Amino acid sequence: MRLPAKKHRPASPHHRWHRRARHAGRLAGFGLAAVPWLWASAAMAQSEENPTATAVEDSVVNRPRPEFDPIGISPGMLLTGGQEPRGRGIATALDSFNLFPTMGVETYYTDNVFETAERKADLTTLLQPGLELRSDWDNHEFKLGASASLERNVSNPSANSTDYEIHSSTRLDIDEGQYAEARLSHKQGHETNSILVSTIGQGTFNTGTKPIIFEDDSAALTWSRQPGDILIRADGTARHLYFNNRSLSPSGLQIESNLNHWEYDSHLRLGYEAFDNTILFVEPGLSVRRYDSSPTDYPQLAGSVDDRDSNGGQLLAGVTYNASSVTLLDFGVGYVQRNFTDPNLPRANGLAARGALTWNPTDLITVGASLNRDIVESTTFGIAGFFRTAGRLSVDYEYDYNVILSSSIEYADETSISRPGLGEDIKDLQATVSATYLINEYARARAGYRYEDLANTVESQSFRENQIFLRLDLFY
Repeated sequence: MRLPAKKHRPASPHHRWHRRARHAGRLAGFGLAAVPWLWASAAMAQSEENPTATAVEDSVVNRPRPEFDPIGISPGMLLTGGQEPRGRGIATALDSFNLFPTMGVETYYTDNVFETAERKADLTTLLQPGLELRSDWDNHEFKLGASASLERNVSNPSANSTDYEIHSSTRLDIDEGQYAEARLSHKQGHETNSILVSTIGQGTFNTGTKPIIFEDDSAALTWSRQPGDILIRADGTARHLYFNNRSLSPSGLQIESNLNHWEYDSHLRLGYEAFDNTILFVEPGLSVRRYDSSPTDYPQLAGSVDDRDSNGGQLLAGVTYNASSVTLLDFGVGYVQRNFTDPNLPRANGLAARGALTWNPTDLITVGASLNRDIVESTTFGIAGFFRTAGRLSVDYEYDYNVILSSSIEYADETSISRPGLGEDIKDLQATVSATYLINEYARARAGYRYEDLANTVESQSFRENQIFLRLDLFY
């Protein structure tokens, strides 16, 4: 029995910025696997109804394709055997929600499963189930989802991992041009070669034989109001990272708790629509890092562990340009600094930038670009953090109505802010080419090639990796 959901009316997308996690695509379901397509389908529905859709909503990947959009399941009709719920009760209450199940299956060959200088090849399989409950209300929005990612390797089982995530979000539409949103999530993730500090914001030592397991709890609040030409938006996040017990030092000392910490970040954007489709803004931000332990908790490591507590701030000034469905640009430039409690760690300060561009030069091509320069912290002894400058360029081409060709290239340069003689520089190049085939409203397939070349001044931490992958996403 087929139980289609009622038409979903998604919220307007609110663009948020974050550091790119290298293995986000391997985290479960509603990350970079099946869910961007599901989340994109929400934007598709809005774009179809709204002739003033943004360039993101009308991009090659996100534009409406009703024949291939997930249908969803009405939980209310499930409880009544396919009949429309009547009267009061749980079935009637659930009839205003839709369920979206997904299952992603990916197989890829890699010539460097541990991402180390000593390369070991393997054949890896990912299973990524997911389930999300979404409200189907005219106003406001509620989402509750769970997903998992099981990674299994044929020749190197020590690299196997099991990740999962549970998340929930609520948006309250207060009035025209004003909303508030809250988000909660808990996830377990892993890192193989965690030398690249942008992965989880921490540069750590890993033997390369077992993944580093961590748990990530986060909460976020956003409030936005735009009365006339004025934009006011405030957001804040709190995040706790907990690293499970593994040997992270050459001597075998169990010092993972030295990495456990809280992250607090807040931003306020004040904007003014100076011209049609153009908002000029300033955006101050504050950040705090507080670690669960201090160097005094590790007397056996005296002189080789730094106090990582720190306070930071950022000020950006920029512009948002939204030319209907053709161009969307959001770019800011300014200053960032971070001060550490440990007097032996140098203060980090300098130029900051953050921006993204989506451009649809024709109906068949979407060009995307992003640039980000910021400070990311490190736990490597003697290194306060890294100035990370990262850029990305992507092109999506609609070869046929249900065939999309995609390519992207990313480059990151990470220069350490450190004590004399302890510097470290990292350069990371990544490229992907792929083809996506939209089979029907229940499935889509994707195949492609990924390449990464990470060069570190510590040569033993440099590596190259080639991947050939084939993926199938199933949904309803």
